Amino acid sequence: MANGSGHLRKNGNLLMQEVGDEVVILDLANEMYFALDQVGLRFWQLLDEVSSFDAIVDRLGHEYEVDRERLAADMETFVATLLEKGLVRMAEPVGGESA
Repeated sequence: MANGSGHLRKNGNLLMQEVGDEVVILDLANEMYFALDQVGLRFWQLLDEVSSFDAIVDRLGHEYEVDRERLAADMETFVATLLEKGLVRMAEPVGGESA
């Protein structure tokens, strides 16, 4: 995903619940909980709108007014964790979506 063109999809069997300023995701397959902060939650929400890593980083950068390079590096680490934990998977683009 280093080139930013990866497309992501949420895996099934996940439940999400807001708890204060965080969101907790329960992976029903392995009964593990994961907490997301405000930026992680926004990334998670954007996965429902667009799956392109670059597009999500662009939106987050605009919404939070942060340096894109720093944000992209942080989000690559975040996505690597989501992939490792099985919360998201790499996928082909859908519809007219591009990288």
